[in-house]
Amino acid sequence: MRAALVVAGQDFQTALASAYPPDFWSNLDRLKSGETDAVDSAVEFLEADPLFFRSGYTKAKIAKALTRVSLKGDHRERLIDAILSMVDRRYGYEYREISKLASTVANERFISALKTRLTSPDHDIGRRARWMLKAIEPLAPERLATLTP
Repeated sequence: MRAALVVAGQDFQTALASAYPPDFWSNLDRLKSGETDAVDSAVEFLEADPLFFRSGYTKAKIAKALTRVSLKGDHRERLIDAILSMVDRRYGYEYREISKLASTVANERFISALKTRLTSPDHDIGRRARWMLKAIEPLAPERLATLTP
């Protein structure tokens, strides 16, 4: 019985390690150090939005690191689309850090899209959009005040 548990544990660790792209952890370390050449792989991970054991913690780390680097226009737009996709699908551990990241990339298109989602027939989407707007409002009040859905 014990041997089977050891093998199962090893299989789990192998599967978890293979869930991440090659060089993922070194890229995340470089991103945390402020290296902008690691931004693309981080954005790709958030766009894919994988869901597996501890992926929420990893996405939160990525979001936190992304708030500390200068993002180019195409990365900002891709992040906006990824964040809106998260609003549409589910709430996870990473949502708080994703909301902070959202305040750094928010533009009129993003805010308008969130406001439109407030009246979604899916109440969960409306609630997540409201949470996101509340999270970004202190950091972007002038943009929120001027837009309507």
